[in-house]
Amino acid sequence: MRGVVDLIALRYPSFCFGGEISSDIIPVFHFHNVSREYLEPYINYLAENDYKTIVSDELEAFVIRGIKKNPRNVVLCFDDAWRSLWTVVYPLLTEYGMKAIAYAIPGRIEEAKEVRASGKEGENGSLFVTWPELMKMKNSGVIDVQAHTCLLYTS
Repeated sequence: MRGVVDLIALRYPSFCFGGEISSDIIPVFHFHNVSREYLEPYINYLAENDYKTIVSDELEAFVIRGIKKNPRNVVLCFDDAWRSLWTVVYPLLTEYGMKAIAYAIPGRIEEAKEVRASGKEGENGSLFVTWPELMKMKNSGVIDVQAHTCLLYTS
């Protein structure tokens, strides 16, 4: 129902209905735990229509410093660093030459001796990526890793 109210109140930008993307916005697409069957059509659409994915530094340059953007810039965000970030998202983005921002919750990320095979669930039963996987994705430049939530404990 909320979507219908937002539609009537004109809260959706015109590009959602085939219009041009305004020069004063960058569309941000937000995902959580995804499957390849769900995500690939979106990634494929962006690739076929010459969209360019940007990450935090480029987004900051636009928002804070007012640096002009490419009208085909979009941001892909993945919340919580679910296992599918490693098994689905990373392989797809690599295949399509795109990048994304992942917001990881440090307290949920587990240590591991090695990474799972890319695109595979692997032996590690963790619901989230592991530290070695997160580091490999970050170091590749495909995934820009940012902190989602930090828990602070005081005594």
